Amino acid sequence: MSSKNKKFKKDDTHVFVTKELPEERVKPEDEVDRSSPTDSKKITQKLIEIYENGDGSMPDMQKFEKRTRSKVLRAFFVLLFALLFFAVVAWLGFFVIVPQSDFNEEDVILTISGDEEISYGAEVSYRIRYRNAQNIALDDANLEVRYPKGFVFVTSSIATTTDNNDAWKLGTVDPQGSGYMDITGRMYGDISDAQSFRVFLNYIPANFSSQFQKVAHVALTITEAPLLLDVEIPSEVVAGAETKVLIHISPQEGEALSHIQVSCESEMFSITHISGSGSDENKNCRWTLDQVTQKQEFQVSGSFLEDIDAGEKQIFRVVVSGWQSAEKSGEPYTLTHFEKEVMLSKAQILFNVVVNGGTGTMTVEPGENLNMSAMIKNSGDMVMHNAALRVVIEAPSYTNRSMLNWGKLDVIGDADIFGKQLSDTVRQGELVFDKRYIAGLAQIMPGEEVGIDIVLPIKNGLETTLANYKSSAIRVYAELKYTGSDTAQILNSNEVNLAIVSDLDIDVTDAISQDVEGNAVHTVTWLVSNSFHDLKNLVLEADVYGDISIDRKDIVVPAGELEYDDQQKKIIWKIDTMPTSIDVLAMHIPIVIKTDNPSQKNLTSKVTIKAHDVVSDTEIVKFGEEILLSST
Repeated sequence: MSSKNKKFKKDDTHVFVTKELPEERVKPEDEVDRSSPTDSKKITQKLIEIYENGDGSMPDMQKFEKRTRSKVLRAFFVLLFALLFFAVVAWLGFFVIVPQSDFNEEDVILTISGDEEISYGAEVSYRIRYRNAQNIALDDANLEVRYPKGFVFVTSSIATTTDNNDAWKLGTVDPQGSGYMDITGRMYGDISDAQSFRVFLNYIPANFSSQFQKVAHVALTITEAPLLLDVEIPSEVVAGAETKVLIHISPQEGEALSHIQVSCESEMFSITHISGSGSDENKNCRWTLDQVTQKQEFQVSGSFLEDIDAGEKQIFRVVVSGWQSAEKSGEPYTLTHFEKEVMLSKAQILFNVVVNGGTGTMTVEPGENLNMSAMIKNSGDMVMHNAALRVVIEAPSYTNRSMLNWGKLDVIGDADIFGKQLSDTVRQGELVFDKRYIAGLAQIMPGEEVGIDIVLPIKNGLETTLANYKSSAIRVYAELKYTGSDTAQILNSNEVNLAIVSDLDIDVTDAISQDVEGNAVHTVTWLVSNSFHDLKNLVLEADVYGDISIDRKDIVVPAGELEYDDQQKKIIWKIDTMPTSIDVLAMHIPIVIKTDNPSQKNLTSKVTIKAHDVVSDTEIVKFGEEILLSST
């Protein structure tokens, strides 16, 4: 091998420079290779084969050249290192060096507490608490509330900022600061209906520019109404027969309810009469009460339809509901209800009494006729023999003389008549009919009907002094005896109760004259009379038509106050009380016709008069005549 250095390149990665191997040095004794000379030569030969150049020369191992690395790769590693460095610095700044300036939404605490089960209309209070459990202030903080349906706001411990009383400004909530607010109101709603009271806390953290919101809520339910409902109705009734239903409502002790409605319903129940204070006009079964402070009773009379199959059941339902305000707007809330299944059966004998078209409770007036009918129908398959009908009428009396005018009794056929004094104020009369007077009572075949009609007047103020009668109730019922299958039977009819109300009446007259200008002047007189019961809250109303004028100084009003609206042309006369000691009140109002209208027929409408009968506790509505121009 040559002693000169030679360079060569082996592949494209490295360049090696080598020189001749040095001469073999003498090794110490402890470094002497114990292997055989032959083995040592083999190893040397192998190394030469590995490192020799292509031309058989050896590279110079003291010189080593590397290929230049990529600059893009180096820049990438520098950028990656920089990013990691700044991330670590930021983490240390936010979480290690300055931990006290961090905002955490979970450290804003909002709660609301209060009764979750409440009574209808009861006053309730809810407390809203808020807390800032961190070292960051909360700016522009405010509370908003979404009230449950039926909640009526009363007051709050912090003044509200809206007309709806549903928002409050808190300003800044300091770090570690807290506070609370109380809201008081009344809750109305359907019984057992779940509601939600929701609260919102809006704020801006001191180290942020955007608004955050915290929400809390409490669930509440109206579990009871402060009243009791009791309904009396038979479990089994005869289809087509008179059925009475008594409804009682009473407030809980110490409670008073306002704006209450009582109603009843049944698909197959035909109502003939209802009674009780607050009964709605033109409503079959409904009462509206402004306030309930004591027990109230309502009565319904009617019958289930006869075409219902025997054994069928019908639901009779009574609902008590209420409004949260006197306006009674919208549908009322359901406070309590009653439902009962009534079993219907077919009667063998249908037997009832009807007075003035009713079979239950109603009102009558002095001078009015009692038109009574007793109806017997054999719906069975057995013949009725020797029927005898007894009709009983109890009425007010004075000095053992009945308020009924028995001298004007009108009955088809004839009857045995008996009288009996039951008390100082009540006298009883009986009419007994049998086959001697009514031939049809001798034998009533299956499917046959027998009816008996009776007309008996009530005395008026010209026939007697009505104020002498201390009672004002009339009771009518009947009893039927007959023989069927050799067995004597007795049936009792329904009972009809009549309340005699005041003989309130109004007479309208018109006196025509002329004024100095030649205009027609109609002096209209409303003459109000009453001689039986004391009255209160009388209101008389009528409309006036045409081009007219009324001079208020010419109006004569004996009692109360008279109002006249020039725009609406309505006359309203209000009288607080009218006792029986004042039996007549006359109001005179001159009406001047400024322009004649040939097509005009009426000067006034009919007069409507409303009053409350103090004795019978009933509302009276009557109508007086209108003034017709054509009659002049």
